[in-house]
Amino acid sequence: MSDDVDANLATGEVGEDAAPEVPSLVYGNCVEFSDAFLRRIYVRTINGRDTHWSARWWESAEAIYRIDALWRAWEALRLDAAFGASTWLRDHMDYHMGILTSSG
Repeated sequence: MSDDVDANLATGEVGEDAAPEVPSLVYGNCVEFSDAFLRRIYVRTINGRDTHWSARWWESAEAIYRIDALWRAWEALRLDAAFGASTWLRDHMDYHMGILTSSG
């Protein structure tokens, strides 16, 4: 073994070639995700009886947490060209937005 390899093994460091590439985020945070993406694709009639939405959703800890979860799941699943969008819609958007816009 070369001295470089021995040193890397001893310190636990790996070379640049071995480091996994981390994809960059499309949106910087859940508010940006909500404004630029979510509100443009999730278009529903809000009637105040069966469906509700707060114009000041960012003041709700639950709404922030759920939209942050939606954003993070979307960022991960967008990389799966085959099933990512469908999985995100079914398992994440439909579920969380159904709760966030429910009357209860």
